[in-house]
This record gives sequence, C-alpha cells and structure tokens, in this order.
Amino acid sequence: MAADRKQGQGKFFWAYIPMPSSLTDLAQDIAPEHLNSRPNEDAIEHDPHITLHVFLPHLPDTTIIKQLFATKSFQVQLQGLGYFEGKEQDVLYAKVKDNEHLTALHQLLVRLFDKPWTYPTYQPHVTLAFLKAGKAAAYAKSIAFDQPITVDVTKVLFKEHDGKAEEAMTVPLMSWS
Repeated sequence: MAADRKQGQGKFFWAYIPMPSSLTDLAQDIAPEHLNSRPNEDAIEHDPHITLHVFLPHLPDTTIIKQLFATKSFQVQLQGLGYFEGKEQDVLYAKVKDNEHLTALHQLLVRLFDKPWTYPTYQPHVTLAFLKAGKAAAYAKSIAFDQPITVDVTKVLFKEHDGKAEEAMTVPLMSWS
C-alpha cells in the first residue's frame, strides 16, 4: 500500500461489501497479548467486510454505477475460520464459501476500473483480527464457527482508503424481484 503512495498515486479508494457487525464477537476471546495492535489501528476489525478491490484511482463514475446497478444482488455464505500467516503478523478471518457471483463482481470491478488485482489470487474473506505472528492457527481451531451465516449482498461501498466518510459512495445492486 505504501509503495503505491510513494509512486505518486496519492489518494486511492477501495470497494467492499459490508458484513454483519456481530462477526466481531468471534474475536472476543482472543487474549489481548496475542493481538497485534498498531498505532492508530485496532487489532480487532470493527467494520467487517469482504474486500472487492483496492487501489482504485477514483470513486465510480456514471458508467460504472450503471453497470453495478444492473448487477443482481446475491447471497454469500460464511462458515468456519481461517488465517493468513505472515512474518510480522497473522490475520484471522471468517471463510467465505466459493461464490461465482462474488467472483464475477470482483472481476467486473477489475474490468470497469481497468485496474488489475495486485495480489496473486482473489481470496474473499472477512478479516476478524490481526494477531502477532504464529498466533492465529490456534484460534482458527479453537473458536467455534460451525453454523453457516448467509448474508444478502445488496450494495457495494466505496471509500477512500484512509476511511474518510466524506469521500464515500454506496451503490445498490439490482434487487431479486
């Protein structure tokens, strides 16, 4: 992320799907000493979401809004926990079951913004917490999340990466009926 700002791109936006705030309850039993708190950032994700795209150069224009509005709403299913391991920190997340509509929406944004995905693969997930390196595996196994949660995806939110509310937009998807 910092590399993009250094290259002179300045302000950038990200697109995401909001998830139920109750998902943060899954992280409540993490020992505080295992959390990887950083300055000005909480180690627990209090705004659960599925990221669709990052480093977007601008908010959606009229053409993009029309394309998104023509996209039918759909459902995603969350079940189980997973984790990403890193040298400096781990990420504990709720798993998103494979969903062709979600993948298609991600690919649509890549195409509409003409902005490639910068990571090796698109792996939808809901980040729950940032932990110190080597700590997430135990929590992924010990925290119960066996009952699936189905979430209606009815909108896409766009926000400036630093989270400023005045630089945000919500685009509804077409309803099922």
